[in-house]
Amino acid sequence: SVLSGPQQYTVKALMRNTKHLRLAESEFAALHSDREQERGRLARLRVVAKHLGQQTGELKDDLMRYANKQSRLVAEMEEAEHGRGALGPAEQREEAEEGRDEEEERGQE
Repeated sequence: SVLSGPQQYTVKALMRNTKHLRLAESEFAALHSDREQERGRLARLRVVAKHLGQQTGELKDDLMRYANKQSRLVAEMEEAEHGRGALGPAEQREEAEEGRDEEEERGQE
């Protein structure tokens, strides 16, 4: 061999180190690829989360409108059951005044 003992040792150590470096580079490349895939997955999940958040907001708005409508209907039904009809205080006063006017007209006849 053209290389002396210490030189052969140095070449073998260099080859071992090169092999370790290649393995490390391969592992790094795999990790980098995994990281990029996870970034893509996270980006897609963020889009889905945003969309679900929007849908949740829309559903909440719909539910609140429905609940308000139901509350109004229940209040109207309760008022109708108690003989006041679905009238507010101003309308009730007007109706009472009309009733008095009608009674007065009947009394004058």
